[in-house]
Amino acid sequence: MAQKAGLTQKQIIDAAIAIADAGGMEAVTLTSVAARLGVRPPSLYTHVDGIGGLHRAMALVAGRDLIAFLRSAAGRGTGRHTLRAMAHAYRRFARQHPGCYAALLPRVGEQEDPQITAVVEEIVMLVGAALVQEGIPAGEAMVVIRCLRSGVHGFVTLEAERAFRFPLDADESFEALVATLVEGTLARYRPAAGSPPP
Repeated sequence: MAQKAGLTQKQIIDAAIAIADAGGMEAVTLTSVAARLGVRPPSLYTHVDGIGGLHRAMALVAGRDLIAFLRSAAGRGTGRHTLRAMAHAYRRFARQHPGCYAALLPRVGEQEDPQITAVVEEIVMLVGAALVQEGIPAGEAMVVIRCLRSGVHGFVTLEAERAFRFPLDADESFEALVATLVEGTLARYRPAAGSPPP
């Protein structure tokens, strides 16, 4: 198989993400990416540091794309309205780009990467800004963010696995979840004036 002239890292990452979108992260191998691009696997090493380097590059692209989704949603309101909008944007990203979304999730034994950490911190800051507008104390913000993420991630993961077997509207169910998560966490961590802490 001949070398493909002008092969770029972006082409490799885009091919890997397309494969992941179609068949999951387990379908992404150097062999499958090379075959999609019409090159030999060794050609990829000029642009990515093996399969680990490819996964890392995919995660960075996924993180930046997710940030773009969240930023777009965050610009439409303030406080709880922003939180709800970002939750819907998060789900929309996961549904439209399942391979990207899966690439962003940490893997067992994976070492912390400063660039990926910076992407995650930017996401946290976006959500944190909305929490500040709702009067959530700084010391409680990470707990709230973890609660929100866990609930939304759980839903989109079950949805991707087609685990919802009853004939109920998924959009309606997700809206109920988001309302419960946002209003519930705000009620717990931002008690009414004069009330004792929970």
